[in-house]
Amino acid sequence: MRNPSLPRSIVNNFFQERFLATNPHTEVEKLRELCVSKWSFIRARVAKHPNLELSDLKKLARSPELKIRVAVASHPRADVRILKHLTGDRSILVRRAVALNSQTPQECLEILSRDRNVYVRANVAKNPCTPLEILLLLSQDKDSRIVKNIAFNPAIPQELRSQLQLEIPQREPEHIYLWRRLFSGPYEYNGIPIKELWSQEQYDLAASAITPIPQLLELIKITPNDIYWEAVHNICQQVICNPDISSELLLEILDIRSIDIYAAVASHPHISDAVCNRIVNNEFRDYRLSLLMLQNSNISLDFIEKLLSHRKSEVRQFALKKHQQIFADNDIKNIFLTQYNAATCEQTPLEKLTQLSKHKSVLIREAVAKNPRIIKAYSFCTKIRTCLERLAKDKNQSVRIAVANNINTPIHILEILAKSYQYEPGVHTRYQRHHNRKEHKVFVIAVKKLMQIAPEIASKYLVQYIEPNCHTLDSIPFRLAILQNFPVPIEYLAKKIKTLHLFPWYERYLIVQNPQASTEILQMFLKDVNRVVRAAAKARLTETQ
Repeated sequence: MRNPSLPRSIVNNFFQERFLATNPHTEVEKLRELCVSKWSFIRARVAKHPNLELSDLKKLARSPELKIRVAVASHPRADVRILKHLTGDRSILVRRAVALNSQTPQECLEILSRDRNVYVRANVAKNPCTPLEILLLLSQDKDSRIVKNIAFNPAIPQELRSQLQLEIPQREPEHIYLWRRLFSGPYEYNGIPIKELWSQEQYDLAASAITPIPQLLELIKITPNDIYWEAVHNICQQVICNPDISSELLLEILDIRSIDIYAAVASHPHISDAVCNRIVNNEFRDYRLSLLMLQNSNISLDFIEKLLSHRKSEVRQFALKKHQQIFADNDIKNIFLTQYNAATCEQTPLEKLTQLSKHKSVLIREAVAKNPRIIKAYSFCTKIRTCLERLAKDKNQSVRIAVANNINTPIHILEILAKSYQYEPGVHTRYQRHHNRKEHKVFVIAVKKLMQIAPEIASKYLVQYIEPNCHTLDSIPFRLAILQNFPVPIEYLAKKIKTLHLFPWYERYLIVQNPQASTEILQMFLKDVNRVVRAAAKARLTETQ
């Protein structure tokens, strides 16, 4: 749902079906249609619906999907035939649901009381409809989970129940941590104990599509986690399906610490500037929420202009596209678009381009850096030379990348980019996704351009890229091209002779084939663990002799 590239029609269709599956007033004919929904989640939801007819339950009971069979096994309208069939199910979860169903016949409960899985037997002990003789047999089981469920089963005589309750240790009540659920929730290390135990009534209230959002907001403050998440998903569903929710209520909903809630609100038609600002300034820092808001036709022009200076390039470009669409059929001139068009036009005077290169907007500075005219004037105009060097050292990475990507960027500027943003040992690790490391995209682009137009200059920067600790999956093709097509300086290989074994075998093979590899290096690779590398080293030594 938070994916901006996913069509909103698919999201809306899913939640419309979810709304019908969780609405207690949905007609039987519509429920029957939802039983064959293309989404398994919807089919599992329908299997829990109280209005579902017995014939539909029988069909769903033979479903190959586990969630659907579990829902049927716990359904209050499941008859004896269905429950007998599901008693022999291979899944523990299905048998547990049958053991807890109040409609399960005695013969099935007897079978389940001897089940090999302790959780199935514990649910038989928990079922208030389990006959006393079965409970007495289960009470001989020494497992604490079974004894505890028997101790609180109302079918047990009061004397025996009191005796069993004394034997089991008192369990700490479950705690709620409001600061994990709500942005406004106070931080408490120990949490708030839940006063009431989990109840089916609360769960049904949290799952029902007709429960008002204000009531759900109160419910998430006092219920266990499973009911809390059910209420959150219900709020999400109502935000998507109900276009009449006010912007004030949307602001209240944004107090919930859930990115799915934020994604749902970002697409709502009653979105206001206050709601937009709350979404952009949230703790999630997910730029996809901004993309979702830009897809919303009800977003204001002021906020679109604000997103033109967003930290992510994707959001800025999307906002620019939307901004251009708004003014395309409008005679009103926009100052920003006028300046942006001037920055992209090849006929713009150099003096104007120099002024625009100092503009506060990243998009305009980026457009100036891409303009071919500013590069052509580099050799004969001192102001343009200073301007381009300033853009090459711009604080924003997108501007520096635009300079590096310009087809006419001179070698001197590419060297500035390569020197300033080259790899440093230890900055990139093999497991980059576990570290918040800055990506040196500028260096890579600049060096690739140097490889095309000045390979002799590029070679002195390439050794930084082939450090073993800079090895990542996306860099493999570039590294192989470097080792195969560019002579690695002999000083580098001599300095790194003790760490050459850290390279993968195919890179060690290319090092052996490198004309700069010394006899000492080749002799070292004669003892390599890989036979291909050993054979290549032996062949090279034979050639040199």
